[in-house]
Amino acid sequence: GYALGGLFLGPLLFTPFGAGGPEPTLQSHVRNAPFRFFPMELSLRNVPGYERFVMGGLRIIGRKDLFLPHGGPLWVRGASRTELYVSSAEPIERMVFLVQSIAPNNRVTLDSGSNREVLSMKRGEEQRVELPLERPFRVRIVGGRKLYYYRLVVTTSTGRVRHWTRFYPPNSCPYFAENDATRENFFVGAVLTYMGSGKHLNADLYTIQWGKVVAPRQVRAGEIFTVATRLFNRSDVPWTADGAARVNLSYHWITGGRMVIQDGERTLLPLPVPPGGRVSVRQRIKAPPEPGWYVLELDPVFENVAWFSDANGGNTYRVQVQVLPALPAAAPPTVAPAAPTTPSEDAEEEETGDAR
Repeated sequence: GYALGGLFLGPLLFTPFGAGGPEPTLQSHVRNAPFRFFPMELSLRNVPGYERFVMGGLRIIGRKDLFLPHGGPLWVRGASRTELYVSSAEPIERMVFLVQSIAPNNRVTLDSGSNREVLSMKRGEEQRVELPLERPFRVRIVGGRKLYYYRLVVTTSTGRVRHWTRFYPPNSCPYFAENDATRENFFVGAVLTYMGSGKHLNADLYTIQWGKVVAPRQVRAGEIFTVATRLFNRSDVPWTADGAARVNLSYHWITGGRMVIQDGERTLLPLPVPPGGRVSVRQRIKAPPEPGWYVLELDPVFENVAWFSDANGGNTYRVQVQVLPALPAAAPPTVAPAAPTTPSEDAEEEETGDAR
């Protein structure tokens, strides 16, 4: 009994003051063995130091010092072992991730308990990983419905520091000063993007028909404008409008027979488009920075999978646009310094009246 108790009390007693952490539940005696072998209590909510967020329809739970939700992708801490719990309302047969390394000579391991993938990655390299799942880690019944939990452990050997800006909601109490944003950093070992179960990633959804498209013929360099785009889904697969593997509208800029801008800005679909359906969107376009004659090529993209033009034989919509020089920036108004004057009698009377 003393020996077993010493395993748990030893780290706390030997480091009573040097075990600080960003949250009270992340002290070093809790982060290290043997506490790490205890299962996480998934029924507790709002536990300090832990974070819950939704990614691709799944709820992810883990320690906030080891991962950072960054829009669609998920940043995992470098040179660390990150334990994540995935919650789903339906059983999951497999999870597909797009893994990117921003550090050279990085060894990334994804372990679901039943399957394990080890990646040796270069800087900037991306690999798609499919993890078959045999059984859930735990099953809970909440409010009369089942929740299936799966455990995913991500281990990275190295990483790089990434800087990012955290924006805060509007200050509800203007009496106290508060920053609107702060500059922060995170030691990123790998970037994970959840692609779903993988069933729709190989689907042939690239058959399209262009409807009426209204685009301006002249724009200014660097100007942001809109194009009224109408598009029909002629495939047998619906176009998804959420998740990391979704269909977005985008474009390319071409001049002199060469493509000068490959990845245009994205315009989201308002709703999923079923087979045979259509979508009408005001597509956001940004003009090239240099004036000249260009070809604007509208091209949908199946995010993180492929451009439609690469899969359907180049069925894009092209329109010639003249990009004019940008307008010169307006000079700030200048205010002439006021000449010193002598207070008049009326002014003195007014000041006296104000004093009374």
